[in-house]
Amino acid sequence: IEVTTLSGNLFGEVTNKVTVNGNVKLGEAVGIATKVSGEISTGAIEVTTLSGNLFGEVINKVSASGITVTTMNGALVNVMTSGSVNTGAVTVTNLNKPIVTTFTNGTMTTGNIKVTTLNTSLVTTFNGGTLSGTSNQTTVRITVEDGITVPIFADVLGGTVKNYVVSGNVTLGGTAKGALVNTNNGTMTNLTLKTTTVTVEAAEDATIGTLVGTNNATLTGCKLEGTDEEVALAGIVAFEEFLRSINMPTTISEMGIELTDEIIDQLAWMCTFKGKRTIGAFKVLELEDIKKVYHMAK
Repeated sequence: IEVTTLSGNLFGEVTNKVTVNGNVKLGEAVGIATKVSGEISTGAIEVTTLSGNLFGEVINKVSASGITVTTMNGALVNVMTSGSVNTGAVTVTNLNKPIVTTFTNGTMTTGNIKVTTLNTSLVTTFNGGTLSGTSNQTTVRITVEDGITVPIFADVLGGTVKNYVVSGNVTLGGTAKGALVNTNNGTMTNLTLKTTTVTVEAAEDATIGTLVGTNNATLTGCKLEGTDEEVALAGIVAFEEFLRSINMPTTISEMGIELTDEIIDQLAWMCTFKGKRTIGAFKVLELEDIKKVYHMAK
């Protein structure tokens, strides 16, 4: 099926069964179906500009081998009431509306999700049901090329999200209290955040977490991925950015104190009792080590 301009839905309400033995290619389109209480099965779906919801309400079953949208101004599924949706891989250039607006029940299974510009969460209201990558391991990727500035799953108020590796540089604060979710009251399982940059732009009263802003329920197998050094450096950068956001100094010079080489030598000499002792247990610091710490903190 190929349509350049579709001013209404391809189908209205599907109560029985629709099978498309091939792909669906739409230019400017409102959507495919207002309600699916029956079944829709199709090959790959490609839309240039989606102005409405691709599927309004899903009660039974939708299956596609993949979905590609250039500009998404409507949701892929407006209301996930029950049943199942299998999207295959999802690719969106400009995501202005969620993949699911309201997730109440049922199961959605996806392949890799690739978004260039993420302007809203993939799910805005998650009350129940299950959203999952196709594998039972964390090998299905959600990639955000322009960076994560809104939580991937907004607030998980119930239900389960599982089996994704989320990739993209993260900016926390404002809309995003956590890269994956602001508040979790459901179950989040086998979720990995892979990032090299975490920036915090938080209000003073904000609750911030790299993965989850506030967790009130179940987190299992959720982690920040990278080498030990990458994870440690990301944590340091995030903490420094948070301190700056609440107007706290992060260097000695920001406190109005100037450390010259002579002062650093004197401080290190005094700290080691004139070079006669070391400091620390986990990492033992000698005189020259202490001087290096002061120089890095200038």
